[in-house]
Amino acid sequence: MSIENGVFPNMWKKARLIPIYKAESRTERNNYRPISILPILSKLLERHVANSYVKFLTENDILSSCQHGFRAHHSCESTLILICEHLLDNIEQGLINGIALIDLSKAFDLVDHRLLLQKLEQYGITPIALKWFKSYLNDRYQVVQIASFLSNPALIKSGVPQGSILGPILFLIFINDLPSYVGSSKPFLFADDSTLISSGSDLHELSVSLKSDMTSVSRWTNHNKMSLNPGKTKIMKIYSQSKFPDLSPITIEVNNNNVKEITSAILLGVTLDQHLKWDRQINTIYNIINSRLYLLKRIRSYLTFQSRIQLYYALIYPHLLYCSTVWGNANNDLITCLLKLQKRAARLILEQSTEVPSIVLFRKLNWIPIFNLIKMRKRLLVFNTLKTSWPPDLRKLFVFVRDSHPIPTRSSITDLKVPSVKTTQAKSKISFNGASLFNSLPSELKDIENHSIYSYKKKLKTYFIQLNYEVDHVNKFRCIDCKHITHCQCYSQ
Repeated sequence: MSIENGVFPNMWKKARLIPIYKAESRTERNNYRPISILPILSKLLERHVANSYVKFLTENDILSSCQHGFRAHHSCESTLILICEHLLDNIEQGLINGIALIDLSKAFDLVDHRLLLQKLEQYGITPIALKWFKSYLNDRYQVVQIASFLSNPALIKSGVPQGSILGPILFLIFINDLPSYVGSSKPFLFADDSTLISSGSDLHELSVSLKSDMTSVSRWTNHNKMSLNPGKTKIMKIYSQSKFPDLSPITIEVNNNNVKEITSAILLGVTLDQHLKWDRQINTIYNIINSRLYLLKRIRSYLTFQSRIQLYYALIYPHLLYCSTVWGNANNDLITCLLKLQKRAARLILEQSTEVPSIVLFRKLNWIPIFNLIKMRKRLLVFNTLKTSWPPDLRKLFVFVRDSHPIPTRSSITDLKVPSVKTTQAKSKISFNGASLFNSLPSELKDIENHSIYSYKKKLKTYFIQLNYEVDHVNKFRCIDCKHITHCQCYSQ
């Protein structure tokens, strides 16, 4: 009845808002994210509407390919992979990259309802559905709860409910036209996190391009009653240190405010520096895991073996996995630092001394060393992209040999075309090393059609666990990829 009549029940429009701390000073209210606690029944209705509307958006290809937030088969990882691919392409062409990290203040809270409804109508929503969304947005009330204290009810005049089902989807619709304002720069969006990448053969060309498109973004915020925060918006150059050994700072001014230039930035949880070296990112991972291993060491005597395993997979393993396809191209010495932590974790869990070879511990735990774990993750990423064809921009990076070669061969049936590159750094592009790693798999693991994502992931992990270690007649171990024996960084003690 609600959907048929285009009316959202008033009793479900009352939200209890709880402020969740984000970062920095706890005394600043801007450092808290408001999360709405909504009635369960309202969420069930929202889920039904959301499923139908997302299907409509997908079938009609309405959402920008630049947007990776709140979308199936999209993630922080896919965003960062495409960003790095674009940066490395520009570096290989001898260009200087300029990244603008755009900060929109209170983006979800400032969504103008009238403008949002206009955009919904422009994207082809039916009149009755538009009436329902208008009813959903209007006359909403909230109370703020801090501990046991409640505020007086307040009417919500703008924004989409954070903590709701429809809120994120409506925000994607609202920000969907932002990329159309950008000229020469390449935009990458993850919900309200907006990144622009410009490039130029010199600093002047770069500055002109970056300033022009940042001004365009500022114009979009003005047209859409949003707020660009110049204090938190940053710019950064990313370039080849060998080609440009000494670059001076660039000056960009937006809304009469100078935008601060930085030398490293945390983007979607991963630290990028000016030369894509990844040492700061791996240092961050190292410090987090090291502190948690210290905790595990202190409490291991009170834990069962199974509890120690669970603690590892809850507190340590996710940090080895998160965006490892991005930072996994780091120098081998940096990855070795993480391998040492992985070995220490194995010894703590199994309560073994350093006299026991780490390879024995890994086999008991069915663990894959970090070097090969990264390779496995890249191969899985390639398979998932080929299987789902999402995200479209990532799918375009992988081309089957059979689709580009005039004369088909036996290998071209399942192999991917490996693009030619001019520099060593360009080999870290997912289009290059992802395709190379995928091609090196056995033919049965390159069969896209006859595997589901779940079954493929299971088989790939089994392949690495079983075949990663080859035992020869003197009980030495061989790395299946690099073919080195014992001194291979994957297995050395």
